[in-house]
Amino acid sequence: MKRITKILIMLLGIVFTIDAQWSNNPNINTPVCTNQFNQDNPVSISDGKGGVIIGWQDGRNSSSNVYSQRLDSNGIAQWSVDGIVVCDTNAQQNVKIFPDGAEGAMLFWRDSRSGNSRLYGQRINKNGISQWNKNGISVMQGDSGINLQNDTYGMVSLGNTNVLVARIIQSIIIFKLIDTSGATAWTDTIEIDANNIKVTPLFIESDGLGGAILSFGYQNSGTWGCYAQRINSEGTALWDSGVNVAIQNSDPEYFTLSSDNNGGAILLYQTTQVYGHRISASGTQPWGMSGKVITIENVNRLEAAHTGGNGWIVGWEPPFRRGIKIRLQYIDTSGAIQWIPEGIILTKVVNNGGALNLFPSQGGVLATWVEDVDPMGNGQQVFMYAQKIDLQGKMLWKKSNTIVCCAWGAKAEPAITEIGYNTYVFTWRDERNSYSDIYAQYITSAGVLSELAPSFLSLEDIQNDNGGKLRIKWTASASDIEEADVMSITQYGLWRKIPAGSLTLRRPLQSSFLVDDTIASNYDFITSVPVLLAD
Repeated sequence: MKRITKILIMLLGIVFTIDAQWSNNPNINTPVCTNQFNQDNPVSISDGKGGVIIGWQDGRNSSSNVYSQRLDSNGIAQWSVDGIVVCDTNAQQNVKIFPDGAEGAMLFWRDSRSGNSRLYGQRINKNGISQWNKNGISVMQGDSGINLQNDTYGMVSLGNTNVLVARIIQSIIIFKLIDTSGATAWTDTIEIDANNIKVTPLFIESDGLGGAILSFGYQNSGTWGCYAQRINSEGTALWDSGVNVAIQNSDPEYFTLSSDNNGGAILLYQTTQVYGHRISASGTQPWGMSGKVITIENVNRLEAAHTGGNGWIVGWEPPFRRGIKIRLQYIDTSGAIQWIPEGIILTKVVNNGGALNLFPSQGGVLATWVEDVDPMGNGQQVFMYAQKIDLQGKMLWKKSNTIVCCAWGAKAEPAITEIGYNTYVFTWRDERNSYSDIYAQYITSAGVLSELAPSFLSLEDIQNDNGGKLRIKWTASASDIEEADVMSITQYGLWRKIPAGSLTLRRPLQSSFLVDDTIASNYDFITSVPVLLAD
């Protein structure tokens, strides 16, 4: 265990208070919305200022409406308690959220207020004020009497402030680019084989170069395949008539798409085993027409996250829920397996669990999953865990994994947003109050639930002791825990600031404290306090 010493500098004579709301207790976390009735399907983005904007479906009005909340870098709600209403007409589904480039957000959803199901959107500024029409504007309608379904369209930010919408209608893919005013910058279409019957949802991701890549699995006269197309920021198709990936044996299951952020992507799916196909920026298939076998294990979930210019980390879990081993595999850009053939074990789930999610992170990936820790496995005591894994397969956070939430009740639908360099906010649906709420948790780069440094609470004079003593209170550092594997501390140091020009005789520096010359010349060491090592 790595032991370090953190120094706490006290400026005597001043009473300190803190207003940060991020909890460092996984049994408490930070509530986003605890309004009675159910809240579901949270989505989140960074506000660009160290905070996060969250959207969700909300049942408080006897229907499923869209609400949103902004938390600042301290976890303090910036808008109304339990969120602001974005749309409260009819019933909304499938909420998505994108940044507007000005500390606000653009939210989109599906509803049928006009008959056929359509896609609507609303922009919210940094103060929580709607910028488009009340209850949103129509972005894409259910054309020709065909309802818009969740699996027939996709949306992606193109890396500026524009949002691309793609929708399949029979043998045509329709594209629309929506700008921050809510206007359609352009519309384009691509024809596809009318005999390709879509059998998977439509996936779409940024290509990392201002355009997008989309893909879906299909069946055509008894054969199966995957279709992929890349378009640029002007709506022009870059892969001619598209790339068709042949699939052997059967219908592709757990199909997923992951961009390489340089114009290409990989497609993953399971038939008799899990395969991966890479498509280059020019539309070729460098891993061959048959692709690469990722694992021969039968899976129930597939996840992939690009690691930068080096390849992808792929995760999966088996089809049964009890006693499973969630595994990861690193695949480089040539398709070569980098870890042991069966993949490394991320965690062993003793009781029911899984729901793996992978999120790209500097030099590796961030993984999150849930596990029912109740021996009866009844879903009432579900923990949410997280771990960061580097390209060597090393677990960078605690060996026992970071507990994001251990409150009573089920947890589901986690959303992860990077709000700073390797710092994150987790948001999820939480049933600790018997109905579904939205909670959030800040996670540092070290995998702990608050910043490593302690925070001042107060400094008070002890009455009637003739000025002899002071009472100083502070919050424990996030590394003041018995189980810490990444970092832990041994003691706190108390220092007094030397007023400018003061002739105060300073005590000699203690050898157990490592301080730079600036601190040593401006502060006078008083004493040290051992940590309590509270778990």
